[in-house]
Amino acid sequence: METCTYSSCGEYFLPNQLAPGEYFFTSFKVTLYCGLLLSSPILIYQIIGFAAPGLTKREKQILIPITIGGLLLFFLGILFGYFVLVPAALAFFISYGADVIEPLWSFEQYCDFILLLLCDTKPK
Repeated sequence: METCTYSSCGEYFLPNQLAPGEYFFTSFKVTLYCGLLLSSPILIYQIIGFAAPGLTKREKQILIPITIGGLLLFFLGILFGYFVLVPAALAFFISYGADVIEPLWSFEQYCDFILLLLCDTKPK
């Protein structure tokens, strides 16, 4: 059963596996990133629980809204990247130079590109 990836420019493409085990290791990497992403609220809660006894009452009152706001903005950034940034970037990079060379992406390169756009897009 073949699965194709839909790009925002309206074309389907099937990433290639260029090395033995590439699909397995890339799947493992994506699973690791998703696990970290989904467990981040629990990890932050545990870190705050560890540091909270050393904070003053005023610091605790400030910390809760900042933490909730930060998590909300983080997940909104991930959604923005997935629904806006990734389709625009894929449309550009697939069509750029397509009349000169054929874009041939491996599965690992494709997933690394998506993970880069989702997880490493932040203001500098």
